[in-house]
Formats: sequence, C-alpha cells, structure tokens
Amino acid sequence: MLRVLLLICLPSFSTFVVCIQLFSFAIHAFAPLAGCLARIVYSTRRQAAAALLIQKHVRKWLLHRAFLQIRSAVLIIQSTVRGFSVRQKLMRLKEDRAAILIQVRIIIIGSAVILGAFSFLLLLKRMLRCLVVDSRRCQCAVQD
Repeated sequence: MLRVLLLICLPSFSTFVVCIQLFSFAIHAFAPLAGCLARIVYSTRRQAAAALLIQKHVRKWLLHRAFLQIRSAVLIIQSTVRGFSVRQKLMRLKEDRAAILIQVRIIIIGSAVILGAFSFLLLLKRMLRCLVVDSRRCQCAVQD
C-alpha cells in the first residue's frame, strides 16, 4: 500500500510528505479496528474449520453406509451361490445313490440266476451291509 501511495505522490516532495502523513494517520486511525478485523478473521477461520469437520464426518458416514449396503449385497449373493452349489451336490449324490441301487439290484438278480439260493442269500446280506455303510457315509458327507 505504501508503494502505491509513493507512486501517486512522487511528482513533488511536498506531496510526498503529505502522503506519508496520510499514511501514518491511516495506520493510527484504523489501529482500533485491527482487533475487530482480527476477531472477524479468526471467527471466519473457526467457522471454516468447523464446516470442514462437519463435511468430513458426513462424507465418512455416507461412505460407511454405502459400504454396508455393498457388503450386504455381497453376502446375499455369496449365500445364494453357496446354497445353489450345495443343492447341486446333494442332487448329484442322490442320483449317484439311485444309480448304485439300480446296479446292485441288477447284480443281485443276475447272481440269483447264476448262483444257488444259499449263496444268493449270503451275497445279498453282504451287499446290504455295504449299502448301509455307504449310506451312512453319504449322510455324514452331506451333513458336513
């Protein structure tokens, strides 16, 4: 500000002195207002800092809420896919068991024709034991 006043007042020495006096008067006249101006600046800075703090917390809350929604959607998709795969696995086990039972019946009928009645009963007893043990294993596998 002093440079501006000096450039304006340069034409003569007397005007230069007048400009210096005006400048010193301005400094002394506005000195009481400096405290008021400082309070206004401080208050404005505090309000700006408070606004930034509020914005930070609101952004954090919005992002956290969006994260929770995304996580919830991911968990629903995961549980759906896992349930689907378990149901498919169970269906395959049932189909395999049904195929095994059909094969066993065919073997039993074929064995009954080839073997006599007594050896047929022994074979049947042995196969039933295997089926019971296998069915228990299958049930344990499905429960795990």
